[in-house]
Amino acid sequence: MADPAQLMHSMLAAMEKETELIDELRKSRQLSGLKLDGVKMPSYGGTLKESFQLYREQVEQYFLAKGIDWKDSKLRERILAVLAGSLKYEAAQWYIVKKDDVRSVEEFFEKLEEEFVPPDLQERLRDQMNDLKERQCRDLPDYISKFRHLITQVKEMSELDKIMYVLRGLPSSIREEVQYRRSATLTEAITVALDYNRSHAHRGRSDGARDRPRYRSYDTRRSKSNHDGPVPMEIDNVRVPSKEECMSRNLCFRCGSSAHRARQCPMQQTQMAKRNAPKFSKSGSNQGRKPRMNMIFEDDEQTDTVVMDHVTMSVADIQEQADELQAFMDMARKRLPL
Repeated sequence: MADPAQLMHSMLAAMEKETELIDELRKSRQLSGLKLDGVKMPSYGGTLKESFQLYREQVEQYFLAKGIDWKDSKLRERILAVLAGSLKYEAAQWYIVKKDDVRSVEEFFEKLEEEFVPPDLQERLRDQMNDLKERQCRDLPDYISKFRHLITQVKEMSELDKIMYVLRGLPSSIREEVQYRRSATLTEAITVALDYNRSHAHRGRSDGARDRPRYRSYDTRRSKSNHDGPVPMEIDNVRVPSKEECMSRNLCFRCGSSAHRARQCPMQQTQMAKRNAPKFSKSGSNQGRKPRMNMIFEDDEQTDTVVMDHVTMSVADIQEQADELQAFMDMARKRLPL
C-alpha cells in the first residue's frame, strides 16, 4: 500500500503544475490582447513640442485597458518590442542604437527621458505659461487648451499657483470674475472662465459695436480750411429776435448779431452767392449761367465760394432797405389808434 505522505506530495505537485498551466494560459491571452483593435498605442517622437510625461501616462493606461501587467519580467521582451514600435523620428533612431542597453521597461522610460527631456524643462514650462496670453490665441478655448498642454508637464506646483498662472493670460473681465468666485482648484477656475465667456460673448460684441461711433460729425479736411466769417450760431440753442427787436436794439435782421448789419451778414452773402453763382463740374464746363458774378466750383473734396464783384452787396442793400421799411410800417400800425 502506498505511503499516504508520498500520495499527498504527488497531489500537491500535480496541483502546482495545474496552477502553472493556468498562469501560462492567462499570459497567452494577455499577449493575444495586444492585437485587439479599438485601443491604440500612443506614439512619441522626442521633440520639445511633445510631452514625455503625457506619453508615459498614456502607455500605462493602454496596458491597463488591455489587462496586461507591463512590468512583469516574463513579458519584458514582448513589452519592449511594443514600446519600441510606438517610437518615431529621433526617438526611434535612438532606440535602434541603445536597445542593447535597455534591460527593463523602467530603464526604457528612464533612458528615454534622460535623452530627450531637457534638464530645465520645469523652468521652461513656467516661462511659457507666464508668456501665454488669451489675446494671442484664436479664442478662450484655444488658450485653455494650450495652457492645459503645458500644465500637464509641470511637477511640484500647488493649485493656487496653477490658478494664478492661468489668470495672468485671461482678459481683465474674465479674470475679475474668476477671482470673485474664489475657485479652489484649477478645474473650477477654468470652468468659471469658460461659463463667463459663453454667457457674455454676444453682449460683448454688442457693447463693442455700440461704443464705436457710427458716423463722423465733421469732415477733418473741411475743419482745417480757413473761415474769415464768424462761427455760425447754434439754431437749437439761440433764438433769432424779431424785426422790431432788431430795429430797437440795432441788430442784424438775418442772424440777430450786434457785430454787423444785414448788408455785412455772412449768412446773407452765402445765400445770395449760392443763388446767383453758376456751378461747374470737374471738367470746368458751365452747367447754367455765364460765369460773371459769383462762381462756385464743386469738388468732392472741398467747396469754395469766390465773390467776384459787388453785385451781391447791392442786392443785400436793397433787401435790407425793404426789411427796414416793412418793420417801420408794422410799428406805425401798432402805434396808430384804431
